[in-house]
Amino acid sequence: MGDPISPQVKAKSQGYSPQEGQLSLLKNRAKILRGLCHRIDPFREISHEDRELLAELGDFDYRDPFSLTNRLILMTEDTLEEIRRMEGGIPNLRP
Repeated sequence: MGDPISPQVKAKSQGYSPQEGQLSLLKNRAKILRGLCHRIDPFREISHEDRELLAELGDFDYRDPFSLTNRLILMTEDTLEEIRRMEGGIPNLRP
Protein backbone atom coordinates (compact mmCIF):
# COMPACT_ATOMS: atom_id res chain seq x y z
CA MET A 1 0.00 0.00 0.00
CA GLY A 2 1.09 3.60 0.53
CA ASP A 3 4.24 4.75 2.22
CA PRO A 4 3.60 5.47 5.93
CA ILE A 5 6.16 8.28 5.99
CA SER A 6 4.58 11.69 5.46
CA PRO A 7 5.72 13.69 2.41
CA GLN A 8 7.06 16.42 4.71
CA VAL A 9 9.27 14.00 6.69
CA LYS A 10 10.46 12.29 3.52
CA ALA A 11 11.29 15.63 1.87
CA LYS A 12 13.22 16.84 4.89
CA SER A 13 15.26 13.64 5.04
CA GLN A 14 16.15 14.07 1.35
CA GLY A 15 17.36 17.65 1.83
CA TYR A 16 14.26 19.42 0.49
CA SER A 17 12.10 21.94 2.25
CA PRO A 18 8.59 20.59 2.89
CA GLN A 19 7.22 22.79 0.08
CA GLU A 20 9.88 21.59 -2.38
CA GLY A 21 9.13 18.01 -1.40
CA GLN A 22 5.40 18.52 -1.87
CA LEU A 23 5.99 20.18 -5.23
CA SER A 24 8.18 17.27 -6.31
CA LEU A 25 5.46 14.79 -5.30
CA LEU A 26 2.83 16.78 -7.19
CA LYS A 27 4.98 16.88 -10.33
CA ASN A 28 5.49 13.13 -10.08
CA ARG A 29 1.72 12.62 -9.69
CA ALA A 30 1.12 14.82 -12.77
CA LYS A 31 3.59 12.71 -14.76
CA ILE A 32 1.84 9.49 -13.69
CA LEU A 33 -1.61 10.92 -14.47
CA ARG A 34 -0.45 12.16 -17.87
CA GLY A 35 0.88 8.70 -18.70
CA LEU A 36 -2.36 7.05 -17.61
CA CYS A 37 -4.43 9.48 -19.68
CA HIS A 38 -2.36 8.64 -22.78
CA ARG A 39 -2.33 4.85 -22.24
CA ILE A 40 -5.79 4.04 -20.97
CA ASP A 41 -8.71 3.42 -23.29
CA PRO A 42 -11.61 3.29 -20.79
CA PHE A 43 -13.64 1.12 -23.19
CA ARG A 44 -11.00 -1.64 -23.21
CA GLU A 45 -9.45 -3.73 -20.49
CA ILE A 46 -6.98 -1.83 -18.34
CA SER A 47 -3.58 -3.43 -17.77
CA HIS A 48 -2.67 -4.78 -14.36
CA GLU A 49 0.13 -2.19 -14.07
CA ASP A 50 -2.23 0.69 -14.80
CA ARG A 51 -4.81 -0.70 -12.36
CA GLU A 52 -2.13 -0.70 -9.66
CA LEU A 53 -1.26 2.93 -10.45
CA LEU A 54 -4.93 3.89 -10.33
CA ALA A 55 -5.32 2.11 -6.99
CA GLU A 56 -2.41 4.10 -5.56
CA LEU A 57 -4.05 7.34 -6.73
CA GLY A 58 -7.49 6.62 -5.33
CA ASP A 59 -10.67 4.62 -5.66
CA PHE A 60 -11.54 4.26 -9.35
CA ASP A 61 -14.46 2.39 -10.90
CA TYR A 62 -12.98 0.53 -13.89
CA ARG A 63 -16.43 -0.63 -15.05
CA ASP A 64 -17.70 2.89 -15.77
CA PRO A 65 -15.64 4.43 -18.61
CA PHE A 66 -17.19 7.88 -18.18
CA SER A 67 -16.56 7.99 -14.44
CA LEU A 68 -12.98 6.79 -14.92
CA THR A 69 -12.29 9.38 -17.62
CA ASN A 70 -13.84 12.24 -15.65
CA ARG A 71 -12.00 11.30 -12.48
CA LEU A 72 -8.65 11.15 -14.28
CA ILE A 73 -9.25 14.52 -15.93
CA LEU A 74 -10.34 16.21 -12.69
CA MET A 75 -7.44 14.73 -10.73
CA THR A 76 -5.01 15.90 -13.42
CA GLU A 77 -6.50 19.41 -13.47
CA ASP A 78 -6.41 19.65 -9.66
CA THR A 79 -2.80 18.46 -9.57
CA LEU A 80 -1.67 20.92 -12.26
CA GLU A 81 -3.54 23.76 -10.55
CA GLU A 82 -1.84 22.97 -7.25
CA ILE A 83 1.57 22.90 -8.96
CA ARG A 84 0.94 26.33 -10.51
CA ARG A 85 -0.27 27.69 -7.17
CA MET A 86 2.82 26.41 -5.36
CA GLU A 87 5.07 27.85 -8.04
CA GLY A 88 3.40 31.23 -7.56
CA GLY A 89 1.46 31.22 -10.81
CA ILE A 90 -2.10 31.42 -9.49
CA PRO A 91 -3.75 32.12 -6.15
CA ASN A 92 -5.53 29.37 -4.23
CA LEU A 93 -9.18 29.79 -5.27
CA ARG A 94 -10.52 26.84 -3.28
CA PRO A 95 -11.97 27.31 0.21
